[in-house]
Formats: sequence, C-alpha cells, structure tokens
Amino acid sequence: RSSTSDSESDPFNNKITLTGYNSKAVKTLFEYLDGHQQMMDNVEEFDVLADMLRLCDFYGIQKPVALISNKICSIKLNMSNLSSCIQAMLALGKLEKLKRVDQKLRSRF
Repeated sequence: RSSTSDSESDPFNNKITLTGYNSKAVKTLFEYLDGHQQMMDNVEEFDVLADMLRLCDFYGIQKPVALISNKICSIKLNMSNLSSCIQAMLALGKLEKLKRVDQKLRSRF
C-alpha cells in the first residue's frame, strides 16, 4: 500500500471545503444549480443571500449572481432583519466584485 492518501490517488475524489458559510446558503445555492428554483424563491434572509454571493465569488460561479443580487436588494428592510442586513454589507463590502450590492444596501439606510 502506498503512502498517498485516497484523495491524492483518486483524481475523482475531489472535495470542496465549505466551512465558514451558512449551511442554508450552501444547500440553497447547490440545489438551485441543480435545477431546483423553489428553494431560492423562499430565501428572504440577507445573511443567507450574502453567503450565497460569497460562495459564487469564491468558486467563480456566475449563473445566479444577478438573481441573488437583485433578490438581496429587494428585501424589505425592517427592525427584525437590520442586523442580518448589516452582516451582509460587511461581508459583501470586502469583495471587489460585490461592492455594488454592498453600496445598494448601504443606500437604503
């Protein structure tokens, strides 16, 4: 038996590490990419949508970016989701490609 790990010896055993992201964001994004639009339609949380955008940016996924960006900018801002909105702005403001979304959220205050 060789000293290489299973993932090194098997080129089809590629694993993606998804730590640091909201689990609902991960599940919803990959369900959407698999053709299941309904889960995406039901997401109304700033932080979940922001994490979906962060995932798209990190992994170079282009397809849902415009949809998610429009969705996050159209959520009604109120006292119950204010903290989530601020968290989303902080996360998106760090990413050059998503600064436009961050600026749209900031303009709502």
